[in-house]
Order: sequence, then C-alpha cells, then structure tokens
Amino acid sequence: FRRQKKDNPAGEYLDKAREIMKNLGYRNLEVCNPELLYEIASMFGSNPAEAFPRIKSLATTHRIQARTAQLEIRTLGSFRIFADGEEIPVSGMISKKRVADLLKLLIIFRENGVRKELIYDLFWPKYSAKNARDNLNTIFYRLRNILGKDKDYFDADSTTITFKDGILDTDVDRFLQALKAGETLEAQGETGPAIEMYSQAADTYAGDFLEGDLYSDYIRDERQGLQQKYIDVLFRLALLYLASGDYLQALDSLKLLLEKDPICEPAVRLLMIASTLLGSRNRIPQICD
Repeated sequence: FRRQKKDNPAGEYLDKAREIMKNLGYRNLEVCNPELLYEIASMFGSNPAEAFPRIKSLATTHRIQARTAQLEIRTLGSFRIFADGEEIPVSGMISKKRVADLLKLLIIFRENGVRKELIYDLFWPKYSAKNARDNLNTIFYRLRNILGKDKDYFDADSTTITFKDGILDTDVDRFLQALKAGETLEAQGETGPAIEMYSQAADTYAGDFLEGDLYSDYIRDERQGLQQKYIDVLFRLALLYLASGDYLQALDSLKLLLEKDPICEPAVRLLMIASTLLGSRNRIPQICD
C-alpha cells in the first residue's frame, strides 16, 4: 500500500491500528516497525504519535537530521568545514592561526555573535585601537576568502561579528538538540523514546570540542561544559537501561562514562549494580580495575 501512495486504504489502516493501540493501552512499538509507520503517517498527513510514542523520538530524529545549512562545521573530535556540502580543507588555515582562531570564536559565540573589543583584547592586547582594527579586517577578509569568495556567511557591524541567521549547522547544536529532546521525553515518562534520543546525542559526540586546541580559555571552557553534558547523557542512559531491564546496555554506557571520567563514584556504584544484575559479581573487581 505504501508504494502506491494514492487512492489506497493505507491511511485508513494506520488510523485503525492507532485506535487499537490506544484502546488496548499499548505504549511501545517493540514488535512493530516505527520507520514504516512514520513513512505511512507522513504520506497521509496523519499524526499517530499519541498512540505510538516511539514515533515522537523518530520524528525528532528526522527533524534534526533533515536540517540543512549552507555552512556545516564539525568540532566534536575532528575539525571539519563544509560549504554547500563540499568540504573545505582546514589545512588552508594552519598557516593562518589567527584566521582559525577567529572562526573558532565565532562558533563558540554563534548565538549572539562575538564583540570586536573581545577579539582585540584576546588577539592584540598591546596594539593600538587602529592597528587592532586593521588586523581584524585583514583576518576577517582572509576567513571569508577561505570559506568562499562568492559567499557571505556573516553579519558584521561596528561592534559585533556573527553568522547570518540559519546559515550555520554544527554537530554541537545537533548534540544539544538530541539531549534536550531526550530530557523532554524522559520527563514525560517516555522511556523508550528518551533512550533513543540520548543514544543519538551520545553517537553525535564523536570527541571533545576542538580537542586539538589546548591554549584558548574560551575553547577549554566550552570543551569542559560539553564534556559534562556528554557524561550526563551516558549516566541518564545507564539509569534508563537499568530501569528497563537492559543491564548489558547499561554496563556499556557506564564503561564509556568511566573512560571519560574514571573517578565518577556514582557511575562506579551503578556499574557494580549492573554487573550484579547480569550475574557477574565475580567480575566486579576486574571491571573496576
């Protein structure tokens, strides 16, 4: 039916399935195919999320993954830049450190833009106002050329430089969106969908924020904040897996957490609980070592 798309009763059958699920009180799709239901629902403009909770997380996942932007920047783990889907080699910035530094600042302050005065103080603290302004104009011009001479990704006025609205997509934003969606679903008592969103957030976190840059205080602060959020994601996953009886997945999440934060005492306690529930009490000392 879904292949025919038009003039067929697939939408009617979906409504019937939704009504049956609702009447019988089923709250998961463990024996169903949520991708298939989501596809059918999309074709017929139906909204089955009320009866099929896992479609909530699926819809959120599709919305996050479907985001397109002219400029995509990956900062978790490797540093990569894509303009209109084409990767721009960051090697062009290696010999132009201040250009790379400016771009990284713009990423950190992407919501409200970065003040020019802050750039002057960070990059050229002993320069005159005119020299600092001239230097900024030079590296800003070089940054625009590297990203594309015929492109205009920025708004700049006398005080601030920022990305144009809707122009930028980052893996950090995708990570934070999945985390927020997971928190919302968890608060609503939707354990399965919450696990899916937290898992997506954990998968998006491919490494620490700009892990190759060790000297900027702003980058360090952003990195530490995101690290803690990643640890929180893994801890929430472990708790939800334990609550749902999936002890092996809980153990895996806790091992990842302890790789990032080896002295997290609550995670060690949960790891021992998960090991005990798996019947592996004799392996607890080995796992902790």
